[in-house]
Formats: sequence, C-alpha cells, structure tokens
Amino acid sequence: LSPPSAPSSPSSLPGSVSGGRKLAIVFTCTVCSTRSAKRFTEKSYTSGVVLVRCPGCQSLHLIADNLGWFEEGGWNVEDLGEEVVKKLTDDGVVEV
Repeated sequence: LSPPSAPSSPSSLPGSVSGGRKLAIVFTCTVCSTRSAKRFTEKSYTSGVVLVRCPGCQSLHLIADNLGWFEEGGWNVEDLGEEVVKKLTDDGVVEV
C-alpha cells in the first residue's frame, strides 16, 4: 500500500466539526490494516480523551488519554516516538 497524500485541509476529514482548533491523524488500523484519516479538537487531544473508530473493522483506537482512563498517568500517540509518528503538515495533521 502506498501512503495517502496529505489532505489539503483537516476540515475535509471526518470527525469533529465544532469546538475550536482541529487536529487530524492518518493511521493504519492494527487489526485490519485499513488506512483512514480522522479529525478531532486540539482541546480533546491535549486535555481529554480521543478514540477513533476504524471504518474497516469498527475497532476503536486510543489516540490520547489525558484523563488516565485507559493509561495511568496519561498517554498520547506522540509517545510512540518519531519512528512511528510523522508530522505531515503545519495544520496539525500527523500520520501513524
């Protein structure tokens, strides 16, 4: 599979439509290998919990947990490191 091109704008992705500045992620499902892109608010990513659903198999993937609901002490996808997480644009789009 070739990686998807960076979206022209995070606003063209499925996900949150209100609530301030938006971030986006392009990821490959670890269950079914479907590549997809999702959008969410910066506030939820930095202060709340972000779960995204794979459109292929409907699995939920944890993107951020700043409340400690799933990971004690909090966690976000950037904790995976630079070898896994790549920033695609200055608009807050990352690829995992």
